[in-house]
Amino acid sequence: MKLEDVSAEIRPRTSWEAIDLGMALARRDYGFIMLAWACTALPFCALLVCLLQAWPSLWAIAIFWFKPLYDRVPLFILSRSLFGTRPRLREILGSPKFFIGMLIGDLTWRRFSPARSYLMPVGLLEGLSGKPRSTRVSILNREADAHTTSLITACALFEVAIAFGFIGLLVILNPSPAIGAELEDWMAGFEMEEFSPIPNIVYYLFTAAYFLAISLVEPFYVGGGFGMYVNGRTQSEGWDLELKFRQLESRLVARVTKTITIILLSTLLIASTSPGQAQDAILDLETELTQTEEIDSAPKTVAEKILEQPEFEVHSRTQEKWDWKGNNRESNRGGGVGFFQILGNFFFWLVVVAAIGGLAYWIYTYRHVFLNRSFKRSSTPSHSRATTVMGMDVRTESLPDNIAQAAWDAWTAGQRQEALSLLYRGSISWMVVRENLPIIESDTEFDCIQRAEALTDRQMVAYFSQLTDRWTSAAYGKLWPDDATVELLCKDWPFHQKEASS
Repeated sequence: MKLEDVSAEIRPRTSWEAIDLGMALARRDYGFIMLAWACTALPFCALLVCLLQAWPSLWAIAIFWFKPLYDRVPLFILSRSLFGTRPRLREILGSPKFFIGMLIGDLTWRRFSPARSYLMPVGLLEGLSGKPRSTRVSILNREADAHTTSLITACALFEVAIAFGFIGLLVILNPSPAIGAELEDWMAGFEMEEFSPIPNIVYYLFTAAYFLAISLVEPFYVGGGFGMYVNGRTQSEGWDLELKFRQLESRLVARVTKTITIILLSTLLIASTSPGQAQDAILDLETELTQTEEIDSAPKTVAEKILEQPEFEVHSRTQEKWDWKGNNRESNRGGGVGFFQILGNFFFWLVVVAAIGGLAYWIYTYRHVFLNRSFKRSSTPSHSRATTVMGMDVRTESLPDNIAQAAWDAWTAGQRQEALSLLYRGSISWMVVRENLPIIESDTEFDCIQRAEALTDRQMVAYFSQLTDRWTSAAYGKLWPDDATVELLCKDWPFHQKEASS
């Protein structure tokens, strides 16, 4: 490790700045990290799924448990790229000791440590273990203990959001009818409270989505921890000072070498010239020596500039303390001031308690005003019946008397959208008019399903949910059901228009 080759600015930072630095490093090499991740973590997770094929419920748990093993891939890349050397893929695959070292502890008693990415470089990059590792960990934890918890919590929430986002996107797009049918059957049984075994397709979807979320977020989690680790080493070991002095040393060596070369050349020139020219050469030599003395004083100037930084500023505070003991005049003065201070505090809290008591008495006295304006008004909600929902006319006058028969006749006549529209509009009209459900004009299909949950007849709720799925698939995706499904929907239609109009 050469601090002169570092590719980032080394200086003391706050913990949040250090996390931002680590994530910037991960973002800079994100493409190469993803390539190395696909060559290492992806085959390993596929192997886990194959080994646990008989227990699909353990797939996501196993992938989650081996996170410390995947984290070593971005840590290996970031630790090299920080010092100006980008490793090759062959070098990553050919370093088994780096991936196996301290793996047992990372997968057991250190598995749920919130500072996992922050302290992982201590064992993998420094090679410390036992008491030296404990000493280094205790030093590093002084500054960034709370921030590591915030980092792992934020990354975990991002993983969950991305995983469920991918699952929702896949269900909405529904690329395969077989997948959609299996999921629909399972969800229908779940809504009917007929719990059936979870199909394997659900485990596949959740495991793939969760691994994809880990792949996107985990490099940034490792980068944030690595940034805090570099900042901790900088503050505890003075990396910034060491780097400044090394740069100063390199400049001085170069200048001294140049000065010695000038002296040797001047000596040779004096030996081969006349006395007048020799005197001029001596004057030039004195000038060079004067510059050399100025160069020798440069370290002192640099050190003074470094000590002027805010990190080395000495803070002081003057605190007065009154002593009640003693018989001298100063003690008597201090006692008097202390007595008046206690008396002032007593009257202050007396006023505060009186104000709180007066406010409570005023609220209790005029409690009828608050009750009349808030609770009584909200206890009698009212709403007007909707006549159109999502642009569809749901008035009773706009629907035929026998909706189920009219829908089947329209379906057999080739008017497929009209048939499903009659069933859907009739169902919503029945719930608005007959049950007085608070369905409004701006409600969506999902909102109508939530409103229908208030029905006492669970058969109607299940039927309306199934009808909504068929209607949305046909209206938005042009996926029409077969004749048998539509005939069954017409025969099982549980809403009666005559009751709705009565």
